[in-house]
Amino acid sequence: AAQGLQAMAYFPWWVPQSWRSAPLAELDRLLFFEFRVAPDGTIAERHGWPTEWAALCAEAARSKVPIDVVLTLFDPAEFRTLFRTEAARARLLDETLSLSRAKETAGVHLDIEIFEVQDVAIVAGYRAFVRTLAQRLRSQGKSLSVFLPAGEGTALYDPATLALAEYGVVQGYDTH
Repeated sequence: AAQGLQAMAYFPWWVPQSWRSAPLAELDRLLFFEFRVAPDGTIAERHGWPTEWAALCAEAARSKVPIDVVLTLFDPAEFRTLFRTEAARARLLDETLSLSRAKETAGVHLDIEIFEVQDVAIVAGYRAFVRTLAQRLRSQGKSLSVFLPAGEGTALYDPATLALAEYGVVQGYDTH
């Protein structure tokens, strides 16, 4: 709230030249989309990040636009499998921190879109993951942002967990 609204843009890996026509200098952050999280905590496909995106990274640096990597998880059953076990959460933390260590990576964005009510213990596992990730990213000088649904509630974040993120990204699309 102290910073006000910011303009962030998702850049999908599968449209590799689209960034060339984007007004990068008008953006506050670029979100490199996407790294799908598996139920075992692995991120199998990195889409060449960051080495194959040197031109994008150079142009973003010239425009002074930080790039965050986006982790996605949309399936409620996979969410339950992942955040129910400490080993899977630890694997995801290691994989995420590996992505964040690239000098081109300014932060991590969690696009975790789970709208079904989840077991309290599983949500606690997710919040513990977010807490640890936020601490580790901060120690690297990196940021954390999270997806927030527009107009619909989510039980994934309580006030304390949400306060760990530097940014909350609302994907409004057709919301009026």
